[in-house]
Amino acid sequence: MRHLDVCSVDPPGCKDIDDALHCIILPNGNYQVGVHIADVTHFVRAGAEIDKEAARRCTTVYMVDRRTDMLPSLLTESLCSLVSDVDRCAFSVLFEIDSKTFKTVKVDYGKSIIRSRESLSYYIAQDRIDDPNDKAPLTESLRGLLKIATVLREKRMQAGALTLSSPEIKFKLDNDSQNPTDVSEYKHVDAHFMIEEFMLLANIAVAEKISMHFPTFAILRRHPKPKEKEIQDLTDQLAKFGFEVSVETSKKFAESMDKAERPGDPYFNKLIRIMATRCMN
Repeated sequence: MRHLDVCSVDPPGCKDIDDALHCIILPNGNYQVGVHIADVTHFVRAGAEIDKEAARRCTTVYMVDRRTDMLPSLLTESLCSLVSDVDRCAFSVLFEIDSKTFKTVKVDYGKSIIRSRESLSYYIAQDRIDDPNDKAPLTESLRGLLKIATVLREKRMQAGALTLSSPEIKFKLDNDSQNPTDVSEYKHVDAHFMIEEFMLLANIAVAEKISMHFPTFAILRRHPKPKEKEIQDLTDQLAKFGFEVSVETSKKFAESMDKAERPGDPYFNKLIRIMATRCMN
């Protein structure tokens, strides 16, 4: 798949690029969207020592000035990272999406080789999308992705998806990268949710495929109900403002949160989302 205009969109300064996307219009007028995931299993065999050590570490831990990796940086930042202008092994999920209904018509899965055109940050990708003079194929690909993601997100919300919030902050360090000199909150742009939507879409498609062919290996990730004491506290606090909270289903909880929002008061609206997030298990 080296002929495709694939690119990655990540936080500024990201070194371990594990996903990349492309979007083209097919001869029949439908969209083809490709979600390409770095193929770590090409280098990490099941049961090998590196696999056992990764299992013990469980996850990569990020701190202000350093990180503790689950896998060696030689793999995550070099051999596997989907950096631009080099061939990389990937697992690819290809979606054919109806250009009118935005429903998935067909899904293909396979191992692939990609050659990313550019490694973009969220903000550079957003600037390119918003620039009316930028007609480059890669920019048109990004616009197509955002258009599809916007519809997918709207459908997910209508189906009862719950929007939560936890503030993400970043630190500016001094020249020695030892001491924080400033702190600020990440600014979210549309490119953020664009990537989220396609990661969700790929995860769901792969999960359905695994469930179909290997049902005894398929694992369902199921979020338990919110914590009772915390949700009762939230219910009591919002009741003082005249709002009712229902947690019978995620859809009813989402509707409760939407009704509790105050027009023109973003601080209050974000605060109740943060409080709702803290009620989750």
